[in-house]
Amino acid sequence: MIRRDLERLVRKHARYLALFPGIAPRVARNYFNLLVLRKPVLRAVEFALTYRCQAHCAHCSAHRLGDPKRKEVSTAEAGDWAAQCLALGALNINLTGGEALLREDFDAIAAACRPRSTVLSVASGGLLLSDASIRRMKRAGVSIVTISVDSPVPEEHDRFRGIPGSHKAALDGAMKVRAAGMIPFLCAVATPANIQSGDLRKLSDLAAGHGYTMTLQMACPVGRWTGAREQILSPDDRREFYELAKRPHMRWEGCSNYIREGCPAGIEKIYISPYGDVMPCTFLHVSFGNLREERLDAIWKRMIAGKPFDHVNDGCPVAEDGQFQKEVLGPLGKKKQLPLDWRKHPAFKDRE
Repeated sequence: MIRRDLERLVRKHARYLALFPGIAPRVARNYFNLLVLRKPVLRAVEFALTYRCQAHCAHCSAHRLGDPKRKEVSTAEAGDWAAQCLALGALNINLTGGEALLREDFDAIAAACRPRSTVLSVASGGLLLSDASIRRMKRAGVSIVTISVDSPVPEEHDRFRGIPGSHKAALDGAMKVRAAGMIPFLCAVATPANIQSGDLRKLSDLAAGHGYTMTLQMACPVGRWTGAREQILSPDDRREFYELAKRPHMRWEGCSNYIREGCPAGIEKIYISPYGDVMPCTFLHVSFGNLREERLDAIWKRMIAGKPFDHVNDGCPVAEDGQFQKEVLGPLGKKKQLPLDWRKHPAFKDRE
């Protein structure tokens, strides 16, 4: 299984190197550290610049993370935090939110991510993908724009987002992104409803018809879906998810790792909040430290010091592993405010 994964990953990485030759020296150094020195190497960072957003998505994972009492990352802090990520090997920095394009200093933050030697991407709901904002991203060095699309049916997408016209804005935005010379990705969350209705497959067909890459994410019982057991995929649903993920234009978060496919949370990929909290992934709201108090290398070392973040896990623990949901998500409960400090979580409080 690992050999098959490695062969597929080598082909995928070769394609990325052809698209983004500026990352070649960093890729070579990362594999040397990983394979020769046997050192863990960071690969990707989800960097939330703000939790401000125009939409009201039913599945918003950041629903309990926003805190008006805390100050958003400053331009200078964002540059410092990005530099710390790059020092640990990060090849991709994804600027997300909320809606990252709401930041007035977006251009300066993007420049601090060194887009000539990294793959800089932006996650957007699509509502702000005007001609002006697309030119702004292009000038700032953005390579990929990932746009959320929840249904092939415009009315269903708009209802899910709480914004009339958002489906049209997303697809029109994708066309503008491609016309500007950047790469549009579509992104969708797999739920029991859209798998069993066939809508997710129709979305995949829509992406293929336009020549877009599409990213899939399993529904997770977090954020506005905390405790929503009905959103967890059944074994049959998961089989359909992975079958769709095998299509040439499809991808999921675990298909771009260094050596083998699987969940990269912690060991290869981290999530940074607008307040500096460092978490294993977008959907796992336990903070292992804050960048306003500690350096990233110390926080990351703590995070990957033990299970489950010291290795690539099969599948998505947050979405698929009932024991993980009980032991790791359970203590988060329905607290009004997250993330939870690692020292207050029974699974991690002894880690140092």
